[in-house]
Amino acid sequence: MRRGLALMLCLAFGLAVLTLLVGCGDLRAIYTCSIAEGFAPLEVFFDGSASASGGFGAIEQYLWDFGDGATASGKTISHTFAEPGAYQVTLTIITSMGESASSGMGSKKTIVVLTQPEASFSAEPSDGYLEMQFDGSASTPQSPPGLFNWMLSGLAQKIIEYRWDFGDGTTETKDALPGLFGPPPGSATHAYTEPGEYAVTLTVTCNYGYSAQFTQTVLVESEDPPPSPDLTGSFLTSDVAWEITDDEEEPGQECIDVWGTVQNLGTVPAGCELTIVARDLQWDSVGTDVVWPANDTNIAVGSSAPFWGLICSLSVPAGQVSSVQVYVTDTKIWP
Repeated sequence: MRRGLALMLCLAFGLAVLTLLVGCGDLRAIYTCSIAEGFAPLEVFFDGSASASGGFGAIEQYLWDFGDGATASGKTISHTFAEPGAYQVTLTIITSMGESASSGMGSKKTIVVLTQPEASFSAEPSDGYLEMQFDGSASTPQSPPGLFNWMLSGLAQKIIEYRWDFGDGTTETKDALPGLFGPPPGSATHAYTEPGEYAVTLTVTCNYGYSAQFTQTVLVESEDPPPSPDLTGSFLTSDVAWEITDDEEEPGQECIDVWGTVQNLGTVPAGCELTIVARDLQWDSVGTDVVWPANDTNIAVGSSAPFWGLICSLSVPAGQVSSVQVYVTDTKIWP
């Protein structure tokens, strides 16, 4: 009798444990959503009625974490995602017996909130005439910088293609995979065959298939370089002095040290090249030197810059040098 009672108790206990284990396996937080992708602001409806209590009584609470800092409760609920991004939504259920479960990796959903792509670019002349440099890196959404960030960005929205129509019948398409070297994918250089105005169009496409276009007219200049401004008359040399030095180039010949100042009397900052000429008693050139005062930089309007030169290419003894001339032979506006 005792043995039969003990057997019945063991069977009852085993059945209870089995029921508990099966119930634990059935306790699941499951939900559906009305949409998983769209443009911000994105309103999404969530429904957790497919969740199971697993035999632990009725589900009394449905707690939502939307991944953007907002939370809510309710079996069915709506939430508006205001900012673009990828948000993982978690549902946690709590039963009347105090048991709880949260949606796991297999049942947790990611809501992708997108921004409408916008194409934009700037254009300016490149190093060569008839050649233009285009920069479309201001287009949005901005791609993550760097090759590894781009690859690891997952569901993040990014531009994957730039397509250029240069307005002269030629096009160029660049994938936006950032490389380790070379120009960024949002840039392009194009050489035109004729000067004129061209309607250039940039089309950007993001990884979710949405595209945007931007067109603007660019002016391509003539292939002939613009003439350099003649500013030689804008500079005046003054306080020019010279003397024989002790540095002998050859026996019986010595160098001439020349110094002075040059003043910019023009209307624009610029630099000037000075040619220094030593002349003998017959007024023939016996040695020259060329200097750029101010170390190849612009001399401000009204300002003076010192110069210094050394002539050692004399073809006659230094004692026969009668004069030294200094005059402007070239001008340039430095970048």
